[in-house]
Amino acid sequence: QDGSQIGANISRSRELSREKADKEGQIMRPHARELSPTTLSGATFCLRLPDRYNGRMPELAGDHYEECTHDEVMFYDTDVGGVVHNLAYLRMIERCRTRLAGKLGFNLRRMAETQVYPVVVRTEIDYRQPGRLGDCLETQGLLEEWGRVRFWCKFEMRRSEDGLVLVTCRQQLALVQMPVGKPLRLGPLGGGAG
Repeated sequence: QDGSQIGANISRSRELSREKADKEGQIMRPHARELSPTTLSGATFCLRLPDRYNGRMPELAGDHYEECTHDEVMFYDTDVGGVVHNLAYLRMIERCRTRLAGKLGFNLRRMAETQVYPVVVRTEIDYRQPGRLGDCLETQGLLEEWGRVRFWCKFEMRRSEDGLVLVTCRQQLALVQMPVGKPLRLGPLGGGAG
């Protein structure tokens, strides 16, 4: 098959998938190659501005904090076979974790001023299915546990196209005063660091 035939086959396959989804009343998400800044809010190329730091962790509706980010798999994220490299997943998780930390009151500018940072001290990760070049990956992160000195966040990465879970991850973090590396106590959730 030449390139034009392969392209036609892919287009026809997507068309059939959309028709099937319409018949079954399902929502069909676009493939990463069909995304643009106008079709995917919150994607890497259309980030919203971070919240301003007000000295307190924000009060949110409900009893948990969560964040969702989207990343398109680029060439630099993959190995020679077009499969996402394990470190690329960690970079995408870091982006989600950083935005989640902002919701917990850890604003990037404020951290740079105070030199107080949430630092990863443990990562547990399971690679369940491979992501591939051109996939759009959705990373859902949430605060799982808040202790006196450490807290846990958990993450789940899915391929947006079909919702397939690719990676699950948990990370334990501690609040550290730099440059001395002194661990700090966490204040009560909603009250900042203490």
